[in-house]
Amino acid sequence: MKLNPRKLDDRLKQLGLTRENKKQLKKIILKRQKYKCKICGKDLKNADPHDIQLDHSHKPPYEIRGILCYKCNKYILTKMNEGHPEYFLNAYKYLKEDKSWIEIIIDKLRKNDFHRK
Repeated sequence: MKLNPRKLDDRLKQLGLTRENKKQLKKIILKRQKYKCKICGKDLKNADPHDIQLDHSHKPPYEIRGILCYKCNKYILTKMNEGHPEYFLNAYKYLKEDKSWIEIIIDKLRKNDFHRK
């Protein structure tokens, strides 16, 4: 399933990001997450780019939450509702953990103030 480019541009604008910022942000978050999906732990280091999803809230303030594999991003509510307690617990922990570090990176990307070391 392809995301409508117009919808993608709208979502990025809501977050104050460009497409290039999004690519940088995904790389930074993936590295910090040790190239693993934050819910199921799938190794994403050599994954197809389609399988690497930038997870975000769908209501204001449109916060970036992390990187998930395609299945976890698409089926998070379905799996939780099917009675998979370990999945529910991992998803709950993921959604509750502190993500303030992501906002710091986004602010730097918005200001074009992010320098690679």
